[in-house]
Amino acid sequence: MKKLILLGSAILVLAAGCNSKPVAPASTSSDQTPAVAQNASSNSTSAAAPKAVASTFTDKNLSINVLPGWTAKQSAATTAPEAVNITKGNYILYVNPLFGHASGIQGGRFSEVADGMPSVDLVMAKVNQPASANDCATISYFDLPVSSAVSLTNLYTDSAKKSAGCNFPSNGQTVWFGAYVSGSATEFGRKTASDVFNEFAITVAYNTNNVNNLPKKNDPVLNQTLTDVVTMLKTLKLK
Repeated sequence: MKKLILLGSAILVLAAGCNSKPVAPASTSSDQTPAVAQNASSNSTSAAAPKAVASTFTDKNLSINVLPGWTAKQSAATTAPEAVNITKGNYILYVNPLFGHASGIQGGRFSEVADGMPSVDLVMAKVNQPASANDCATISYFDLPVSSAVSLTNLYTDSAKKSAGCNFPSNGQTVWFGAYVSGSATEFGRKTASDVFNEFAITVAYNTNNVNNLPKKNDPVLNQTLTDVVTMLKTLKLK
């Protein structure tokens, strides 16, 4: 009976030793930290939401990558059914791959390019037509480069242009009311001769009927929007 008790004690001691073997003092364990880091990394990865990716809008005239949060639709305007509107909130990126106009100059006149831009129409509603961008805008040329040959021109306005009959925000602050560029479609890869009958027009506008709601200059949302626009236009291909 005593042997059995001793044997039982030995078994108990052995069992206790087995249970305690993996436990090491925290101060002397050098191989636990990587395991913890790996587990944390694994948990973080599994919990992360899938990253949104750009989609591609394509038709017989163009293709362009559309960033997450933006929506591309064919224009409903009967005057330019080949155009595409890419929108996010109140911002509208308009791409006309077959821009036609009456003027005999490359790219057309500003009034022809900007026709239908809600924010331009709002600011310049009382300006005699055909209007120039300079009539209401303090222009910063070539400040949104898309390529070595194409840059969007931003339009900003404030009360400095009062004499032209422009519509300004009541607080007198400088606001953005659009951006534009036009020219030969060959700049976006179309393999045809460069002439006034083979042109594109691109505009960026803000959809509002209240001039006080126009984005203020250097507004973070405006700046990010313009960055998105340039990113998308870098992928634009005209067919």
